[in-house]
Amino acid sequence: MNPEQVVREYIHRINAADVEGLLALMTADHVFYIEGGAPLSGTEAMREAWKGYYAAYPTYHIYIDQVYDQQKTVIVLGHTSGSHVAASIESQPSSVLWEARLRDGLIAAWIIYYPVTPETRKRFHLS
Repeated sequence: MNPEQVVREYIHRINAADVEGLLALMTADHVFYIEGGAPLSGTEAMREAWKGYYAAYPTYHIYIDQVYDQQKTVIVLGHTSGSHVAASIESQPSSVLWEARLRDGLIAAWIIYYPVTPETRKRFHLS
């Protein structure tokens, strides 16, 4: 799979609440964080985090609005439903930005930015 396909499959696994499928697409030292938050790292930490998130938000779903393949980084603009994010934010198109950093065909980092500000768009060279 090319980088964009890996990221689309990762989001598909997120939307299916497929924790083991997510782990299969992550590097062993995978890092996850929400901009400004504390990072989580490693397979077991990610397994527990996703299980906990799905227990709290069982209908969580990512909607892809735009994808930008920047070689080893793929940027996704989209929105969500059923998450911890305020409905006023999550229902707006392109209100969330996901940065996926890939290594050896797997996702090494999954970073979430919300709300998407003009500064965030500029940082990733998005119009």
